[in-house]
Amino acid sequence: MAREAAERLASAIQSGADVRACLAEDGEDIILPLSAVRMLIDILLVTAEHGPVSFASYPVEVTAQQAADLLNVSRSCFDELLDKGEIDSRTVGSHRNVRVPNLLAYKARSDAARRDAIAAMVAQAQELNLPG
Repeated sequence: MAREAAERLASAIQSGADVRACLAEDGEDIILPLSAVRMLIDILLVTAEHGPVSFASYPVEVTAQQAADLLNVSRSCFDELLDKGEIDSRTVGSHRNVRVPNLLAYKARSDAARRDAIAAMVAQAQELNLPG
């Protein structure tokens, strides 16, 4: 049932429009935003595989210290990332705040670069027949 619902929702959002759903309980229609439907599709697909599902919400913006904590780096290291323009921020008074989506995008880029570097080192070690 979950997989079928996910497939029907996925085909419904192909146009990019919001989805209208009918509540079985009272027959009332509700409109779901596209972003919520995409999340619901993911939840349904995991549910179909009997996998665990969790949901976490984040504030839209965090302080520089909170962002540094999330990345597990020092505040001075985080300030350098902001100064270099690695992560977009905005100034509120004398403080810099970071939008969580910008922070998560940086983390994804950083993680991918780290994986690529490790893969390159492994490939080089294999070429040189180094013990692994």
